[in-house]
Amino acid sequence: MDPLSLLLTGKLIEIGWDAFSDPIKKHVEKLFARRSPGQSSPAPQLERSDGVATGVAIGYFHNFLKPLDEVIAQDRLLIFANEIKKQATGFTFTAEQVAILGPDGVKQMGQEKVETHTCLASYDSEHFNLVIVYPSTLNTQNFNRVNDYLRGKTRPGSYYNRPNGRPYGLNFNLVDEANIIIEDYARPIEAICKYYSEDKKYSSGEIGQIQREEIELFLATIYRLCEGNTRHIFGKTKVLCIE
Repeated sequence: MDPLSLLLTGKLIEIGWDAFSDPIKKHVEKLFARRSPGQSSPAPQLERSDGVATGVAIGYFHNFLKPLDEVIAQDRLLIFANEIKKQATGFTFTAEQVAILGPDGVKQMGQEKVETHTCLASYDSEHFNLVIVYPSTLNTQNFNRVNDYLRGKTRPGSYYNRPNGRPYGLNFNLVDEANIIIEDYARPIEAICKYYSEDKKYSSGEIGQIQREEIELFLATIYRLCEGNTRHIFGKTKVLCIE
């Protein structure tokens, strides 16, 4: 089985540059090629994908992967386990509000979610691994299966990023007392489907024909970004495709 087919079979693998097809590699290499000031960019080979899978991957890298790598590089990664509890809000509703909300709405609005955090432990670069989870196909059913996987196979948590001054949510599993695996759904990949279906008005069949290339381009862009712009994420990351 060729490397890319293995990548897309739902197996947990350590991704390598050889897993990607030549057109994708050439396109991504151009994105990261060094150019002299004022030198124009070469014409892209995959025009349909520009600003879609590529842009989504860049956003995912800078919004999640890069901050995570910076924290591990500067500090130990302090993980908190999250738990959601519900309690009564004390709200009262008028008859008109009850009629608008309905029984389920009243029940939901009459409770508030309280998130509690339990400090687990801190982890350095030698005691964590990252798994990027992604859907094998770009459709709502597969997106839901990824969410079901995370709910059933991981624990919700968070870590605090001091440079950015805010907490980041994550999912994790503890290998043992000293080692942690962070499993993150590359959720921005769903935007690729929305772009083609809602903006470009592609049919589900048309999206099905291009989704393999889009997913491959998304992963290849992440690979190149992590390779040249992280200190700890690259080499500690595997990918898991959910069928």
